[in-house]
This record gives sequence, structure tokens and C-alpha cells, in this order.
Amino acid sequence: MATSIGRFLSILFFTIWLSVPVSAEPVYDAHARVELIADTAEITPGSEFQAGVLFRMDPEWHVYWKNPGDSGLAPVFKWELPEGISAGEIRWPIPQKIDLPPLTSYGYEKEVLLAVPFKASPELNTQLPAVLRVKVEWLACKVECIPGKAELEIKTPFQANNEIFRKTESTYPAKKLPWKVEARRTEKNIQLSFFSGEAKMSLGDVYFFPENEALVRHADLQTLIKRDQGYELQIPLSVHHPQDIDSLRGVLVSREGLSARGWEVNVPFTSAVIAAEPPLHLAAAVLFAFLGGLILNLMPCVLPVLSLKILNFVNEAKQSRSSVLNQGLIFTAGVLFSFWVLAGALILLKTGGQQIGWGFQLQSPWFVAGLAGVFLVLAFNLFGFFEIGLNFTSTGQNLNEKKGWAGTFASGVLAVVVATPCTAPFMGTALGYALTQPAWVAWLVFTALGLGLAFPYLLLCANPAWLKFVPKPGKWMVTLKKVLGVFLLLTAFWLGWIFSIQMGVLQITPRNQEASAHKLSWESYSEARLEELLSAGRPVFVDFTAAWCLTCQVNERLALDRKETAALFKDKGITPLKADWTSRDENITRVLASHGRNSIPFYLFYPGQGLEPVVLPEILTVGIVREALERIELQNQTN
Repeated sequence: MATSIGRFLSILFFTIWLSVPVSAEPVYDAHARVELIADTAEITPGSEFQAGVLFRMDPEWHVYWKNPGDSGLAPVFKWELPEGISAGEIRWPIPQKIDLPPLTSYGYEKEVLLAVPFKASPELNTQLPAVLRVKVEWLACKVECIPGKAELEIKTPFQANNEIFRKTESTYPAKKLPWKVEARRTEKNIQLSFFSGEAKMSLGDVYFFPENEALVRHADLQTLIKRDQGYELQIPLSVHHPQDIDSLRGVLVSREGLSARGWEVNVPFTSAVIAAEPPLHLAAAVLFAFLGGLILNLMPCVLPVLSLKILNFVNEAKQSRSSVLNQGLIFTAGVLFSFWVLAGALILLKTGGQQIGWGFQLQSPWFVAGLAGVFLVLAFNLFGFFEIGLNFTSTGQNLNEKKGWAGTFASGVLAVVVATPCTAPFMGTALGYALTQPAWVAWLVFTALGLGLAFPYLLLCANPAWLKFVPKPGKWMVTLKKVLGVFLLLTAFWLGWIFSIQMGVLQITPRNQEASAHKLSWESYSEARLEELLSAGRPVFVDFTAAWCLTCQVNERLALDRKETAALFKDKGITPLKADWTSRDENITRVLASHGRNSIPFYLFYPGQGLEPVVLPEILTVGIVREALERIELQNQTN
């Protein structure tokens, strides 16, 4: 009898003890505090509820999404559940893109709840408390990575954390896109197209997170292209992507400021692998870069440095062949060094997710101000106000020889710095190709560009006999220096004008009044305005330009802002839009990248009526513009 009473009291005490609300004790491991929580206090037969692991990471640490990207491991849950309760799959919130060059990972920083849906059987025994246990393993990373694990447990009645679950609900991707979606594979890309139809489409910074780890090159740029009826996202395929995959699964995310929207994507590929557009091969890119560098010597940007080269030729004409050749090699070294620095900066910033392009340094007003100061000093030096140690001629003594070498190397550096406002023919295509390829390919293309720029000078230095036409040094050189000083002074004033625009002292705004008889009526470019015009079936001409782009300014003076061009645009009903890249603008950079470019000038003509845009040449005349528009119109009528 006593034994029976004792057993009864023990069971009663144990039941009362189990009925006390118990919250899971958080566990701290691997720079993360993890806790098992639920959205309900009780589990009733036939009910559905959620429980999940709440991760709170230390600053700058992260855990991973179900596809971790280039590195990492997704968290793993192993549940121990009472009979009559079953667990579903983890519900993954919209992930973040985490760049740790040269790798790109997908995951979560600060805090994330990985919730799991549960179902209770109608026959669930509720006489005893239900206990949920889970073994959690995760990998937390900053730069280094540390594996973590914990065993967590909660039992009914739970401490309901409804607020956390409600907050997390808004971070899940929507089950269905509001637009028609298609996916195709080419030899190098996945083309994810979405068409708006009647639905309004507004997208910010777009990125596709694939579920398959081996499908895409995670660190490569995904390019969003505006089409007439929607958008196309080009996603670089991995070299080792699965050949038998028949559908595209993942999450499409659009971020605008601090907010993000996401949609689940699960669409079959519309066809097998289709032929891609003819790609630009490495040999062609290198050739284009060399030709572009060669032509760059004739562009207005390089004229100030050419003035220093002219003085150099005069002084070198009577030197020994070996001395002249050494000067040419040192100048070439300065040019190549500068292009390598530019290439390295572009590659690093691109890898870090920055939207930049050719001439990016001139988008900084302080760089422009510093460059203006350099040209001002050089101009005053040529005017004879003072002498600086850029002596190109003193090779008799060791000390002077070192100064001469330093000056020649500096002139090579300066040639590259002032060349960046210009884009020569062939350059845009080569540079656009280079920055979508591995680093060694970009380095090779930039090297070819530098060799092209330095080639004429190096050729003359290797054949000093060609310099015999140069007169002997005399008083005429003083006059020449002053004339060349004027070029440098004008360049300094031009850079000061750009600085004033960037700092807001001067404002240059496109006109949207009625077009005059002599000028185009420019409107400011925006994706919304472009979409509005295209939706109305209007043809549109877009000029991607900047105040620091001399080629752009020359084209505008000689070809675009002319009476003939204004009449042509008015006759054909073309609306001109101006995309001003004088200061950094990631939207414009993204549009350039969507057309395989990262430099200006760049001209796009949208014929309207749903037709694809056409790229015009970098160098324009009134005749080139007229012929291009008429040829496009004829082709469209034929098709």
C-alpha cells in the first residue's frame, strides 16, 4: 500500500514539475547565440504550428543559406519528436549576398529565425507534455570559419514567441512572381526573363540566388537588361554546371535601399542549350584593346600630355640611340604600370560588388581637383615661372639621368590618367569584355591597351633617325613651351569646370522645352521615363555622357547639338534622353553593364514598337547619326 502511494506521489510530483513553463536555455557557441522557440503555447490534436532555431550572431559574423555559395555549410537540424508530431522543411528567409573577394557566399548576418512547420496528429496524446528536441550544427564565418553545435529542448506549455515569427513572416520570398517568367540556357549564361503584361513592374538592385550550388558563378556580375515588355537577368553559368538540369529553382531578390522583396522561382528551361550570341574571343579583345590604345593618341584627352612628348622628341633628337630607346622603354613602363593599377582597382571594386566603369576616378571631385592642380603646376613650369624636376634631357650625369627617367616614367603615368576621360573606337567593346572575364584576362587586355597607347612613342624611340626632321634646339623652343603651356592651362580650367559641376556650384540640366531650330531638347534619363516612352511606342535616343568625357563633349558639339540632327529627331519623333555620369551613378553603371560596356561615350537608339535597342558608334558625326537611324528604320521595315 505504502509503495502504491509512493508511486502515485512520484508521478503526481513529476507531472506537476513538467507542467511548469520552461523556455529553451540559449546556447552560445561559434560566435552565435542559438535558441529553440515556438509560435504557440500548447499543441492540440490535428493542429499546425511552427518552431525554429533563432540565431543571434556576433557583429560581422554570418551563418549560411541552404545554398551557401562559393564556401560554407548550411545549418542542419536533427529533430527528436514525440509520437504523433511530424516536422516539415526549414523555411528559409530571403538571403543576403556576402562578398569576401574572391568568393561570394549566401547567408544571414545579425539575426535570423530558421523556422520549421509542424503537424500534430488528430490522435496526439495530450496527457503528457510534448517535448521537442533538436540537434543543431552550423558554420559561422567572418574571415575565418568556426563550426558550432548545440542540443536544444522545449516542452509544453511553450513560451510563445509570436512577435518574432510574425516579423520573420515578412522576410520569406513570395510563392509566385507577379509576372510571366521564362528561363533559357545559352553556352555561358542563364537568361531569366520576366514580362510585366498588365502588372506594373518596378525593380531595384536585382540578384538571383540559385538553389543548386554548382549551377552559376556566384562571384560574377549578374546583368539586368531592360526589355520593351519587361526585364532579362543574365546569370553567368558555372563551368561545371550540371548538364541534365531541366529547371531553374531559387529566389529572385530585388533590393531598394534597406528593403528587399523576394520571389520563389521554379520554372522549366524553355529549350535545351541554345547557341549564344557570337562571343568576343580573347584574341579579338586583345587586338581591339591595342587598336583602341593606338587611336587614343589622337583623342583630345591625350593632347596635353602629347605636348610634353613633343618637347621630349625635340630634346631626344640629338641623343644616342640607346639613350633614346631607354626613354621610350621607361615611358612604356609608366603607361603599363598605370594601366595595371587601374585594372587592379577595377577588378577589386567589381569583385566587392561595386558598380564602376572606365574613368571611375574622375567621378571623384577631389581627384579632379588634384589633377587640375597638377596641370596648373605643369603649365606654370612651361611658362617659365619656375623649374620642376621633370628633366627629360639631362642624361650626362647620373643624378640628372635619374631625374630624366623619373620624368619620363611620370609622363607615362600622366598619359594614362588624362586618357581616361576618352574612349576610342574598339576600346568600349574590349573593356566591357575584360571586366566580365577572369583577372588574368582583364590584365592581358589592359596590357594590350597600354602597349597601344605607348606604341607610337616607343616606335619613334627605337628609330631615332626618324627624328632628324626636328630642328636644333633654339629660341623657338621657348615659344613652343608657352604655346604648349596654354594647352595645359586650358586643361586645368576644364577640370576646374568639372569640379564645380560635381560640387554643385554649376548646374547643367537637360532642357525639356520645345526643341529649338538648332538644339535638341534633352530630357534627363531615368528608367521610369524610358519605360514610359517605350510603352507609348515612341523611339528614344539615349546619350550616356559626362562632363569629364571629352569624346562625349566633342560628339555633342559636332554631331548631336546641331540643327540637322534636331530636325532629323523632330521629323522621326525621337525623344532624346541624357544619362549624366559626371558623378557616380550606380543605375547608369548598371545599364551600361547590361549592354556589355563600362565606358562612355555610349549611344543607344530604341526604335520603339517593341524592337530591340541598337548601339551606335563611339565617334559620331551628323552623317553617321543620319545613316545609322535610316539604316535601322530600313531594317525594321524589311523585317
